[in-house]
Amino acid sequence: MVALLLLLVCLLHCGKLRDADFHMVPSRLQLFEYESVSFTCQGFDDPAGWRVRNVNEFTPKCLNGAAPSTVTCTIDYALKSDSGGYWCEGGGGRRSNSVNITVSAGSVVLESPVLPVMEGAAVTLRCRSRKPSSNLTADFYKDGLLIGTSPTGNMTIQNVSKSDDGFYKCKISGAGESAESHLMIRAVAPNPTVGSVVSGAGESAESRLTVRAASTDHSVHVLLLFRSVFILVSVPLLLLML
Repeated sequence: MVALLLLLVCLLHCGKLRDADFHMVPSRLQLFEYESVSFTCQGFDDPAGWRVRNVNEFTPKCLNGAAPSTVTCTIDYALKSDSGGYWCEGGGGRRSNSVNITVSAGSVVLESPVLPVMEGAAVTLRCRSRKPSSNLTADFYKDGLLIGTSPTGNMTIQNVSKSDDGFYKCKISGAGESAESHLMIRAVAPNPTVGSVVSGAGESAESRLTVRAASTDHSVHVLLLFRSVFILVSVPLLLLML
């Protein structure tokens, strides 16, 4: 009977947990000590039940976000010891992706995108010094190799591709160098090619896509109907057995 109850609960809830898009977005990947950093949990069905944590502890200061199903947790005065991986965690052992941040006690940090960048977009990297200086010239490195120098401390990569995916850092002469941050590039999904009907060659690609989509929808409806019937039959049986 216990096994049947567990199966019933899974049918009601497991699909929802699989399909939900849980993820965490930090406000920055690198920062100096005593600066603040925020983590936003997105796509959660119960915002009040989700918290941000690392391997040691939960982040104590959390607020429900303005957007539905979001929670934002903040470290107001970060220390070097706060560096490491963070993720959103909730009831039932559910957790989001993990994101690494670096809290620097040094003099230079690299500001880079916190989310994956789509191919074809432009990306700006900024080398930031803790102390104001007239010398803003910065060297930028990818995977340990020098890729460019900027007199403004900013470097823009136009029309990025998967080959630009890698670990970046920067260096300001006389100030120091930053830690590395991973710049992730996401490939653009190819558009399906719609073919034309050739006499005697059968249906077009568009027709095949439509038939496949209709078939998939039909399978989903059948599965949902089967699950509903199973639940309707199982509940009275369970009540009789109790």
